[in-house]
Amino acid sequence: MLPSSSADSFLWPIFDSLYSRISSHNTASFAFIPGKTFLATNSEVAVAIVSYYALIFGGQALMRNLIPMPLNRLFQLTNLFLTVISALLLLLFLEQLIPIFYSHGLLYAICSDEAWTQELLVLYYMNYLIKYVELLDTVFLVLKKKKLTFLHPYHHGTVIFLCYNQLRGRTSAVRLPTNTSDPKSWVVIVLNLAVHVLMYWYYFLSSRGISVWWKKWVTRAQIIQFVIGAGTRPLAFISYLSCRLLCDLYTLCLHQMALAPTRRNLRNK
Repeated sequence: MLPSSSADSFLWPIFDSLYSRISSHNTASFAFIPGKTFLATNSEVAVAIVSYYALIFGGQALMRNLIPMPLNRLFQLTNLFLTVISALLLLLFLEQLIPIFYSHGLLYAICSDEAWTQELLVLYYMNYLIKYVELLDTVFLVLKKKKLTFLHPYHHGTVIFLCYNQLRGRTSAVRLPTNTSDPKSWVVIVLNLAVHVLMYWYYFLSSRGISVWWKKWVTRAQIIQFVIGAGTRPLAFISYLSCRLLCDLYTLCLHQMALAPTRRNLRNK
């Protein structure tokens, strides 16, 4: 794990201070402990996801013979909140990641176990909690009797599970050897936060009757996010295998070089 970079940060001390006031301890002492940390057990996550789907599909059935609920003001406030919180989390992530890029490079930041930091762990957990707030997005669609595609509830449910699994096992897609942290999780999270800033801001403006020229880029950004996020997984896995192979070859060469004098002595005898 890299040493903390919070001393050189601007946003992190502010975030740490607010976190300490709310939780009665600072971010340096945070640990994701199943059974102690909020929403950190399999049963809690399972109940949350099942309740979400029951509420959504049950709500659709109940709303079938009812008129749509406008809820426009509440919808605006929720989308404005999600825009702001996603933007703040994105900036906090970038503040932690850019120094790693600058000092060690992109490949190191994606693949190296040393790129895992305490600050990123806290941000992963904050991002995980926000995913539960984002479920309100589907609730509004149901109450307003808007068309609900299969991918919408599927995405929300699976993202919660994946974020939980990431914190529980410190992994995203490729499970490396045991007790190994997998830093590449931030790739998908940062892309997702950037898209959500764009998406929820668009929802907020649209609910106020404001049309924007970049509407089509919301869908395009979601597709780009999926392609890049999917691409980093095989890239990281291939890089990991390549590094292991090079390390094994290097170790073998050193071993052979160390044995060379002994072999020469045996031949001379």
